[in-house]
Amino acid sequence: MSALRHPLLAPIIVIAWLAATAFVPDVRLGIAIVGIGGGAIVLALEAGFFRRMLTPSIKLVGIGLTAAVVMIVATYGLYPIVAHAIPGVALSTHELYANKLRIPHPNAMVLLVTGLIVIGEELLWRGVVQEAVQSVPVWGRRGGLLSVPVSAVIYGLSHILIGSTLLTIVAVICGLFWSTIRLRTHSLLPALIAHLIWDMTILTHPLVGH
Repeated sequence: MSALRHPLLAPIIVIAWLAATAFVPDVRLGIAIVGIGGGAIVLALEAGFFRRMLTPSIKLVGIGLTAAVVMIVATYGLYPIVAHAIPGVALSTHELYANKLRIPHPNAMVLLVTGLIVIGEELLWRGVVQEAVQSVPVWGRRGGLLSVPVSAVIYGLSHILIGSTLLTIVAVICGLFWSTIRLRTHSLLPALIAHLIWDMTILTHPLVGH
């Protein structure tokens, strides 16, 4: 059985995210509204659930920091290889930074808003949506393992209306990693730490000039 008091929040989150990326002219604003606003709403509605899922410990923080290092090393180590092997990856990356998300040069406000969006995303996707998927009986009988690919694909496809195939693929890959950490640790904290540090890193040290 789901630990959520309001399991219908999960489909609402998916619909709201798709609507924001499809209909809000500035996709950054749409993501900010749903990420920050939605995160605040579910945090208030599911306070008990998130209190348990965000309880810190040295072990959980260590897992999060280690996961962040793994992601950063993999990203900056593999990107040149992938960009060289697959034509168009570098151009798609540049377009994602400059045109799709129109990522500005980082300053204190940009970093603060980005941090709040990341926190909101983790509350929404690894928190509510993954918990709802895990509560479906067929997943529960398998120990929740299938909830990782299912929730990761849902997370990835939720980015599809932004118009970047590259972003959708990256979101699925990252979703698999973060969802696995969430499942194995029974906590949102490690995935949140890894997500936050990784996002801040690729924001302040872009993979391509833009």
